[in-house]
Amino acid sequence: MKKFLCALLTVIMLTSMFAVYADEEVLPVAEEKVNAVEGEASKNEKDDADKTLTYNKIYVDLKLIPRMKVIDSFAKLEICTKDDKVIEEKVEWVGGITEKLSFEFDVPEYSLGESFILKLKGGLRYIKYYDDVYTAEQAVKLDTYGYTDDNGEFVAGNRFALDGCPEYEHGIVAYVEGKQIKLSPYGRLINNVAMVPVRPVAEAMGLDVRYDERYNSVVCEIGGKQAIFNVGMKYATLLGTDTYLPEDCKFIGDTVFVPARSLAEAFGAEVKALDFDDHIDVCIGESPVVKEYMQQIPVNKYGITSRTSYLVWVDKSDYRVRVYTGSQYKWKQVASFPCAIGAPGTPTITGSFEYQYKVSSWNYPGYYVGPCLVFYGGYALHSTLLQYNGVPYDNRVGVMISHGCVRLHKSDIDWIAARLPIGSRIYVTE
Repeated sequence: MKKFLCALLTVIMLTSMFAVYADEEVLPVAEEKVNAVEGEASKNEKDDADKTLTYNKIYVDLKLIPRMKVIDSFAKLEICTKDDKVIEEKVEWVGGITEKLSFEFDVPEYSLGESFILKLKGGLRYIKYYDDVYTAEQAVKLDTYGYTDDNGEFVAGNRFALDGCPEYEHGIVAYVEGKQIKLSPYGRLINNVAMVPVRPVAEAMGLDVRYDERYNSVVCEIGGKQAIFNVGMKYATLLGTDTYLPEDCKFIGDTVFVPARSLAEAFGAEVKALDFDDHIDVCIGESPVVKEYMQQIPVNKYGITSRTSYLVWVDKSDYRVRVYTGSQYKWKQVASFPCAIGAPGTPTITGSFEYQYKVSSWNYPGYYVGPCLVFYGGYALHSTLLQYNGVPYDNRVGVMISHGCVRLHKSDIDWIAARLPIGSRIYVTE
């Protein structure tokens, strides 16, 4: 009996404990459900409250479409009611550095869902909303809205993002044989004619350019063939033929501009113009006139190369040192100097070499030579023999007299040394 009572007492105690624990577990769950219901109700009430809010602003953000040559202007936008009644007009400055414009319009109080009309009044070529383009006075419908974001926050949709195209000039980008030419000042479209600064384009084609002050004209030439452009006139003489240009040759600032096509075609080069809306690519091909002349130059004919834009040709047959600038097949002579070469017993080496380093002078009893531009072993281009007081010791050129080096007058070697980069080709022929 005693054992039975003990067992019964144990069951009663355990039952009581489970009941307590069950109550403790059930209570928080119930409270959570109540809180969730209350929270949802509160959220719905807040959403309803947000939706009934009124607003008195409309915001418009305009991202400017990049253009090469932007014209300074004032962008003017107008906000209207959905019935097309003007509410307010705003103006913002637009320039070449402008990337974005922001407009804040004051409007009568409204609730989300209201619509407005936006109009471009001027200062921009057009505005773009999604995929639709609107020019001046065309109506852009702006529908306000609201939504709840992922964080449960209500967002008022009264800020609108559009694109705007500024006013701009057609820029001109020039290419010669596929290489873009830096135009300074920039090229421009004048009366639908692509006008370019004459010097950079003509020189890129391989032409020599000079201004003839006597006749106020610009001469572009190569090998005796000339194109003469008369400033302030359409009249020009292109390779001996008098003609009229589509637009006046003219000064813009202190730079002479000429029609790109007229310049290129005068020397037989093909021209293609590609219109990219804000700019035109003017693509000039190789000039057969320039090519024919260049091929007559031995260093071009033989395809001599250089790691720099300079090349030196020592022609032993006529005792000349010729300096060229350019590149393979397009070397143009910029200077020519008389020289002395190695004596019969100590001849100047022949072949293709590179300028290795410069020494200020090589000193000997009673005289020195320098600067010395070493191109192979002890072979160098250097000055004639000079006394230490600067007076010539032996100033002869045009003779075979040295121990193998190439001698030039002091002023001539100084000219070369001041310009020739290390690594330049030194080409020596018999």
